[in-house]
Amino acid sequence: MADAAVVCRELDCGEPVDALANAHLMGAAHFGPGLETIWMSVAMCTGSESTLKNCGSLGQVEQGCGSYGDAGVICSGVRLVGGSRCSGRLEILHNQTWMSTV
Repeated sequence: MADAAVVCRELDCGEPVDALANAHLMGAAHFGPGLETIWMSVAMCTGSESTLKNCGSLGQVEQGCGSYGDAGVICSGVRLVGGSRCSGRLEILHNQTWMSTV
């Protein structure tokens, strides 16, 4: 959750609700595989850092590792409106104001 707190803070998306550890043992990341190169392997944050790049890590991912092991974070600063609990328009909390995403 310390890593998730830093990610939510950096994205200005509230507090961490859940940290979804990479699922490399199951063969799939929770939100699906990422589309870019993985630049950090095993972030080691204390939770007080302002950005993920200020956290320690075990270094860059080794060659041959894919995005199947991407970690995920759920932050409190997002909500769905105009629908039900599981559907609707996505809004994010930005500078204390709820805004629709494009």
